[in-house]
Amino acid sequence: MQSQTNLNNNDDNSLLKFDNKEFIYTWRIKDFQDYYNDMPDRKNDYYIFSERFSSPGPHITQSNFDPQSFIYKWRLRLRIHGYRDTINSYYYSYTMYDNKNNKISLNLIPYDEELKITEDNQEINYKYEIIRSHPDNRIIFQQENEMEIYEQKSSEKSLGEIINIFPDQNINSRTDLRIRVYIKIIEKKSHMKPPPKLLLPHFIDYFDNGYFSDINFTFDCGSNIKASKIILASRSEYFKTMFNGKWKESKESKIYIKDTKYKIFRHLLKYIYTNELDEGLNLDELKDLYIESDLRNLEELRKMVAISIGEIMNVENWEQVLKFGYEIDNEGIKYSATLFGINNWEEICAKKQHKELTLDNILSLKLILLNFENTGNHKRIINISIIK
Repeated sequence: MQSQTNLNNNDDNSLLKFDNKEFIYTWRIKDFQDYYNDMPDRKNDYYIFSERFSSPGPHITQSNFDPQSFIYKWRLRLRIHGYRDTINSYYYSYTMYDNKNNKISLNLIPYDEELKITEDNQEINYKYEIIRSHPDNRIIFQQENEMEIYEQKSSEKSLGEIINIFPDQNINSRTDLRIRVYIKIIEKKSHMKPPPKLLLPHFIDYFDNGYFSDINFTFDCGSNIKASKIILASRSEYFKTMFNGKWKESKESKIYIKDTKYKIFRHLLKYIYTNELDEGLNLDELKDLYIESDLRNLEELRKMVAISIGEIMNVENWEQVLKFGYEIDNEGIKYSATLFGINNWEEICAKKQHKELTLDNILSLKLILLNFENTGNHKRIINISIIK
């Protein structure tokens, strides 16, 4: 019968990097010599498993997101080959190893039975790196070549004789390991099947064009935007209601827009005309546009803006995104920002990009960092109160 050990949250396991579709997970094993020397007697291979971890795809920012449907789920597994028997006699007992076959190997395995490892439009690549962090911070295994295509049956890599894991081949010497896996998801463009999409015509040539407009939006700054009631009403329930005769604006050719920035409202109207979000918007503009699209019930625009917020998130603006997610109560933005904070916590602390977090918030994030993959911690992320 095969034996196994699951390393629990006493080990410092952390997700180190989350950069678009490239992901790095580090499994830290402290005092590996104790795990090895305390292994039970066995006749077959012995397994040690990491905590379960997840490698997300792009930032999850939709308000109605389902984290489980966006995440690839994994575990790392060390396999110690060979047998181990304890010989007992009247005077003493000792452990006998099969030195000729006492090897060690590493494998990346999915722990979700329903996980589809590959899809027609995606390819998962990976590679390993093992560092003996104590006592000498030495690399004992590293794949120098390019990442390999992941296949469950062939992802196991031999690390050689287990005796070489220990400093000076002394199995009683303190040995800390840092096992790292790099995972990258590559889109196969030739096989991609984009989701069905409404083929709405683009009216960009008619946008802010006096020849094809019957209303004029004005702003505090003195600027104005010309638009067509028919186009706006056909693309937006909000404007359809505005122009159907029940609102006073339906009878006016000039409509004053108060408490809204000209530039933001222009982005909103341009989306209605083109069904596309302008590129190059900064975080403040995206935040304002999110609020405007929410107020005017433009659900698809709101989703696009939320996704763009996740895409431009970095160490410098991470705290603003996290705070904004809680201000508007958007679960997707909160999840994405918290996950980003967890994956980049060391750099965030070094650059002091957590000024608005209270001490309790910081301790909570550190606790998540240490125990992120334990049962129930995803719910804990969503429920943390970040705003002062």
